[in-house]
Amino acid sequence: MIISYRYKFIFLKTKKTAGTSVEISLSRFCGDDDVITPISLEDEAIRKLLGKRQQNYLDFDAHGNEYKKYFNHITAKEIQSVIEPST
Repeated sequence: MIISYRYKFIFLKTKKTAGTSVEISLSRFCGDDDVITPISLEDEAIRKLLGKRQQNYLDFDAHGNEYKKYFNHITAKEIQSVIEPST
């Protein structure tokens, strides 16, 4: 899953549709503030060759505990519940 603030898109990955390949390719357009969720170690190695990595997908609750705010195969409904709407 990718959220690109610069290019104003959200990429949600579905199962068995080459989503990982598309996600790796789209990752190269992401900036430092964009959200990129983790993928398998083998696929992360490919993404690393493009100079990108997983980033900004974690958050902290009121007690300071880390949790995954965004994750691979997140649904549109789940995204809607956590993303800040633009004004």
